[in-house]
Amino acid sequence: QLADDAVQVIFVKLWTERKNLDPEKSLYGFLFTLLKNHILNMLRSDTRRIERNYEYYYISKAESDNPENLLIDKHYNDVLIKGIESLPPLKKEIFHLRNTGTSYKDIAQKTGCSINTVKSYLNQTRNYLRDFISDHLGEHDTDTG
Repeated sequence: QLADDAVQVIFVKLWTERKNLDPEKSLYGFLFTLLKNHILNMLRSDTRRIERNYEYYYISKAESDNPENLLIDKHYNDVLIKGIESLPPLKKEIFHLRNTGTSYKDIAQKTGCSINTVKSYLNQTRNYLRDFISDHLGEHDTDTG
């Protein structure tokens, strides 16, 4: 999946930069540099995500015995579920498919959307859920003082 995404990103970049390419220079070198930079960016991004998940796992494991934390986790999950349920049907379907590991290409085929639409909807959904959770947890925090 990551390789497919990388190839798509590289060819989109090639297409958008086609007018700026120097015919005297190697296309191979250009593609190689684009791919190398893309992979390095992906690795940096994944490393940060993995580190956050690792830290969260150990922090939450240490705090999981605390009943107050269990209630907070339950409230967070309830708010998240409410946010997901409030999504439009297509965005909800795309979100669920992606969270079950379905590739962008397969989601696009199942929903009849383009891959770029799928990625755009996922980005919009993540932003919406982040704001939804922030708004609803903020309300909860001010209600309980």
